[in-house]
Amino acid sequence: MRSNSFESFRGTWSDGRTAAALNVTIRFEDNGLNIRKTEADIGELWPYGDLTSVSPLTPGRATQLGRQDQVGARLFIDDGGFAEKIVGRAPHLSTHAERKRVLAPMLAFTVIVAGMIAAIWYFELSPARAIAGLLPDKARTQLGDLVVEKMTANKKICEAPAGRAALDKLVGRLKASIPEGHRFQLRVVDLGIVNAFATPGERIIVSGELIGFTTSPEELAGVIAHEIGHGLERHPETGIVRALGIGAGLEILLGGSAGSFGELGALLLQLNYSRKAEAEADRHAIDMLQTANISVRPFARFFERLQSRKSSGSGKNANKSITAPPNKVMELLRSHPATAERIAMISATKVVAPRPVLNASEWAALRDICG
Repeated sequence: MRSNSFESFRGTWSDGRTAAALNVTIRFEDNGLNIRKTEADIGELWPYGDLTSVSPLTPGRATQLGRQDQVGARLFIDDGGFAEKIVGRAPHLSTHAERKRVLAPMLAFTVIVAGMIAAIWYFELSPARAIAGLLPDKARTQLGDLVVEKMTANKKICEAPAGRAALDKLVGRLKASIPEGHRFQLRVVDLGIVNAFATPGERIIVSGELIGFTTSPEELAGVIAHEIGHGLERHPETGIVRALGIGAGLEILLGGSAGSFGELGALLLQLNYSRKAEAEADRHAIDMLQTANISVRPFARFFERLQSRKSSGSGKNANKSITAPPNKVMELLRSHPATAERIAMISATKVVAPRPVLNASEWAALRDICG
């Protein structure tokens, strides 16, 4: 029941401590609702700002209110006209206010995501690279072992003792300039293609065909140093996270098993690094070659030969100095594009007092590592 003359409403009130409910008169005042239990009662004031409601108030329906500083206290008004009037004094109880409260976090999240996307675009950041950088060493090692296992299955591992000793000597020259804490492992495999690549976990695979394709130990040292550069920058991990999806990367980061991600070896073969990634690996290679007093010029010639093959193709005008089958060389071109910019950057580097990496007999043994 409502009294129009006093703009008051009838309702029931409970203190929340007992089951008793008292009939009360609720009157709108400037600062809040005045709740009177009797006509003689001066009433209790519930400030509009302290009012709460379990659900948004809808005009025309019954209303149940609470008070922030009185846990359990409840005020129930059956008159549907009360809801329409109270939302004018306490707008935070309205459906519109509730909608804003619900949408505000979503809007904030959208703004944050948009800001992250803008930052990624503006600063050329990579979410995949960020996740790759956070992968624990155990997960990276697990990924690397899985990739090596997949890629070398049913393939010949090249371990001729004299050839392996020569390879270890070559890699030893490079390792002297690698920052502490890194443990790169290199394996030569008869893959049937001319290629070399880094895998997650600081593993490097070099095909026997690539060793046969290089014309000097200095060329091979440059290629291996380049792959070490990819490993130092975690490009293999970044590529796999990007290819599998951010979710898969997060799963690994949060403790998931890398063994559940299928044919990672084939996936790594299909990865194409960006020009930026190739340049980063080249810079590492140049630094390593300089520190090890290994001539950089053969490394540049290696890419010049690749560039020559790309320009001339595999027809009758192909460069006769490249003896590897064209399709095998093109696989290397696809994954390691030889650009004029790369060749120029490498060629411009000077090495003071370069020393040979291997002698003639050691180089011959290394070229015969696969037998």
